[in-house]
Amino acid sequence: MKINSWEKCKNAIHLLLQQTFWIRCIWYVIPLLAVLIKALQGPLNNYLIYKGVFYHTLQKTNLYYYYPSKYFDKNHYGILFSLVIAPFTLLPDIVSVILYQAIQLFALQAVIRLLPMVESRKNALLLFLLFDAIANCQNVQTNTFIAFVMVGSYIYIYTKQEAKAAFLTILGFFIKLYGIVGLGLFFFVKRKPRYILFLLLSAVVCYCLPLFITNFKFINQSYVDWWVELGHKNGTNSDEQNVHQNMSAIGFFMKLTGRQAFNMTYVVIPAFVLQLLPMIRRRLFHNTQFQLHYLASLMMFIILFNTATETSTYIIGATGAGIWWLTQKKSTSTAMIVFVLFVFLAGTLSTTSLVPSYVNYDIFRKYSLKSIPYLMVWCICIYQLILSKFEAEI
Repeated sequence: MKINSWEKCKNAIHLLLQQTFWIRCIWYVIPLLAVLIKALQGPLNNYLIYKGVFYHTLQKTNLYYYYPSKYFDKNHYGILFSLVIAPFTLLPDIVSVILYQAIQLFALQAVIRLLPMVESRKNALLLFLLFDAIANCQNVQTNTFIAFVMVGSYIYIYTKQEAKAAFLTILGFFIKLYGIVGLGLFFFVKRKPRYILFLLLSAVVCYCLPLFITNFKFINQSYVDWWVELGHKNGTNSDEQNVHQNMSAIGFFMKLTGRQAFNMTYVVIPAFVLQLLPMIRRRLFHNTQFQLHYLASLMMFIILFNTATETSTYIIGATGAGIWWLTQKKSTSTAMIVFVLFVFLAGTLSTTSLVPSYVNYDIFRKYSLKSIPYLMVWCICIYQLILSKFEAEI
């Protein structure tokens, strides 16, 4: 009876994953409805910060000061972001917020559709990411865009469109630094000199684009100010009492051992070496499954070994974990489904309003336990990248 019930459940899930149209509807409607409800409750602080980047660039005032009369917290985006957000400042705030998030949702969904997987697996990935997408929309974050940058960079490398891959990586870097991790996909580029040339050209273009609304002097000063502010933010992220920041593996080890007893380099350097170690297997660089595994590991690496990781940042790592899961030969085995459910429950739902507040804040946030499921997936992924055969294409 139990076996029959499990088989019926699997068949129902299989049928659901064939419904591309309805899954697309779910992907857009639920997150956008969530942000609409949040916007109707009052001004959204992050969006006010974004608007401030544009207006402060026009006024040539420091992009990284506190402006408590306008919003709390500081901006941590590069000056190029002033152009990205500029068109949205022309619309009413509620319309702008919804449109801003809708574009990000569309962009990530579009590149996921281009992944070399069967359609049902792409649908499964979107459903796996749904709650992280909701969190990003409600907080008016830009992490969905960074996930798009990472997956999109891979797609363009995979399809030998080096110019687009290079520009997307540099664009992500100039907006939120995280995008630079996309350079880890360099090993899979077929025409490397061409890619390097377009990286340099893209860097020049992205550096100069704010000239449309400001001057070189302010651009140069803004990058200096950005560097100083990010250094300051890294220090505040390491505060053990801050339950909203450093939700990374670094945060977990720091809170486990105590800040004073913890040396970050003992975690970051070994992790960086492990992240690069699979690149000794050059004969597998052409293998699609190997490439997707490495993309997945990079996306998890970003959130696991970064003190700026917040709960909303996890859509990047969750995209990586989802890609890893769906590129497994036995992705639908009972053991794998149980493990993925564990990752989903402990890594995604644990910091949402669906769990009791004391579980959310006093356990998972306080000790950065949200990182543990993704750390497990990353370790397994690195192990497979180093030792698995990767004989079959997806």
